[in-house]
Amino acid sequence: MNSLQKKQRIVIAGGGTAGWMAAAALAKLLGKNLDITLIESDEIGTVGVGEATIPTLHIFHQLLGLKENEIMAATNATFKLGISFENWRDVNEDYIHSFGFPGKDCWAAQFHHFWLKGLQKGIEYPIGDYCKEHLGAREHKFAVHPDQELNHAYHMDATLYAKYLRGFAEKYGVRRVEGKIADVKLCADNGHIESLLLESGEVFAGDLFIDCTGFAALLIEKSLHTGYDDWSHWLPCDRAIAVQTESTGELLPYTRSIARESGWQWRIPLQNRTGNGFVFCSRYMSDEEAITTLTTNVEGALLTKPRVIPFRTGTRRKHWHKNCVALGLAAGFIEPLESTSIHLIQRSIVRLMLLFPSHGIQDSNVDEFNAQTTEEMEFIRDFIVLHYKVTNRTDSKFWRHCRTMSIPDSLKHRLDLFIENSHVYKHERDLFGVSSWVQVMLGQGILPKRYHPIVDLMGEEELKNFLATIRLQVSESVNEWPHHADFIRDYCSSVMTDSSTMEPVKVEQKMSPMPESDVKSLLKDDEDFAIDQQPNLRIKKIGNTKTPLIIVDNITKDFGRKIRAHAATAVFTPEDKNLYPGIRAELPLQYVKAVISALGKDIYEIYDIPKNLNLKVTQAVYSLITKEEGALSVLQRMPHFDTAKPYSFAILHYISEGQHGDTGFFRHNPTGLEKIYAIDEDRYFKSAKDFFAKNDLPQQTYFTEGNEHYSLHERIDYMANRLAIYPGNLLHSVLVDTKKDISKDLLKGRLTANIFIDFE
Repeated sequence: MNSLQKKQRIVIAGGGTAGWMAAAALAKLLGKNLDITLIESDEIGTVGVGEATIPTLHIFHQLLGLKENEIMAATNATFKLGISFENWRDVNEDYIHSFGFPGKDCWAAQFHHFWLKGLQKGIEYPIGDYCKEHLGAREHKFAVHPDQELNHAYHMDATLYAKYLRGFAEKYGVRRVEGKIADVKLCADNGHIESLLLESGEVFAGDLFIDCTGFAALLIEKSLHTGYDDWSHWLPCDRAIAVQTESTGELLPYTRSIARESGWQWRIPLQNRTGNGFVFCSRYMSDEEAITTLTTNVEGALLTKPRVIPFRTGTRRKHWHKNCVALGLAAGFIEPLESTSIHLIQRSIVRLMLLFPSHGIQDSNVDEFNAQTTEEMEFIRDFIVLHYKVTNRTDSKFWRHCRTMSIPDSLKHRLDLFIENSHVYKHERDLFGVSSWVQVMLGQGILPKRYHPIVDLMGEEELKNFLATIRLQVSESVNEWPHHADFIRDYCSSVMTDSSTMEPVKVEQKMSPMPESDVKSLLKDDEDFAIDQQPNLRIKKIGNTKTPLIIVDNITKDFGRKIRAHAATAVFTPEDKNLYPGIRAELPLQYVKAVISALGKDIYEIYDIPKNLNLKVTQAVYSLITKEEGALSVLQRMPHFDTAKPYSFAILHYISEGQHGDTGFFRHNPTGLEKIYAIDEDRYFKSAKDFFAKNDLPQQTYFTEGNEHYSLHERIDYMANRLAIYPGNLLHSVLVDTKKDISKDLLKGRLTANIFIDFE
């Protein structure tokens, strides 16, 4: 676009998952030429029940350059290897639809043909034994390796996911406007949307409008009257109830879908709670009966009040009409049975970017967008209908209706192909592949009449060995995986930021023996944290990289005493909520401002930060080591780095009086790395974890000295009221003195203040 040309105005109506996904993607990938405004109201709640995803979300995150563990920690997420379908085939008969690919295919026949012959020959192992993700789900295990296929998805808090994407989008220039839409103004000439009028009287004109207003569909339907194809004759459920409960039991790496008398219940485990819901058909069950069914079948205390959400399955006849594109619930709704809602949002966003109207709305682009979107939704519709239609249940009117209802011709054709000859095909825009169709059709009770004749070219002994080898490989792989909860704790443990969901840690005594009145007098106003604006700092260059460390001693006379006094009043998070081996609490804002004010200019100059980058504080916490040896995770033992970003820094302030463990900086000998950039992360973690797993080191102890794998090349000696600044990508570790550092007593333990900053 010519620099003198006016930017295209994109107006997104509504926030939530759909709105902020669109805003984030358009701003990051096309934003240079766009002026993006998102309008949403805090008074309008989002549906927010869909907390489960499918593996295609990896594509969206990769496009945006988002890191998996960061997203998961920010959204209290757990991993998802598939869905457990309970009571769907019949009461007390269960199966798992995993995201993996069982066995090995040949050019003419997929693996299930070989498995079917094995079944006929008495090799009666379930098909899930030939799939890592299936076995991992059943054994509650999970792992991510750098070279593995991304056959996993997530359970996440949808509200926190939208919040995370909002922060991302706003960094790329998206403007959020708070307000309710009062009217949609149409152009008299062509019927396009001209502007949105808010209740406040503000008017927002645009070139392209994206409708993310949920079931209300304020733009695409109420203003443009696009029309709706109702699919409720194939998908009879029309209401959902959602409720959140306390977490109980194990963190399962799969969604539970439990069929009930007139619908089905979901159970989705997050790190901090469980999402529950019940999807049902109002023709066979009242709202009151449904609420009772759900609340008597959840585990853990209720955290929210059950709410009823009416819906109608189907799709808009046009998802892009005139200058309006509908996303999410505004575009249509296929019930959440296979967690496809976020996928459809993602696919429409990518499709919109590929067909983006940079030179005005063109019918050919609009028609192609609509044709592709409709086809994709119809494929997903057929897959969902399959679960209801193919069942042996006759115990209620609802299930008898499902068994006898008509189905789309396209689904009937798929079923005939599989029943007669085991054939399954994946079409270009079919979300679910061969493995998914096979697992669900077998799980629902279909056993094909015959397999492909090419399988008979393999002799019985060869077939037996072929199947046994695959089972063994799958079993050996899964045996090496940690338990799901253990992996989450090491990889993406959530740091709770909502104080209403945190339980304070009771410390054994106050930070100092001074009377409470003296503590209050020290904290009376912002001046208490004023420090020398020209501190006496020294620079130390370390390692082969000659990286500068900034060290400042005795910032002001009473500074350390005052920050210790404030810590006595702080609320610390439980140790199991932190990747850090201890407990943490928020630092006072006035302290953080004082440190940044005094040292920000020096950081810019010493580290040669480009002047167009702005300093941003990403985290500011007290840290107290409390975790005893014997309870440490691998990541808590090994030298680590705070971030792989190039312009990120840690400010470390030693608070406790007395002698405590220093901070050590390490070189990773196999790679020679002292700093870890994004390109190095996978290589470093794989090598380091292999080393800790294979070498005869004391298990679950703090790592305090060098060896053949790591060289301790520098340290910051501990001294009360010493402050140090260093790049966050340096490999480092606390050199823990187990006799002096580990304590929940704030007077005795190793307490530090940690401020983490980015320049963006």
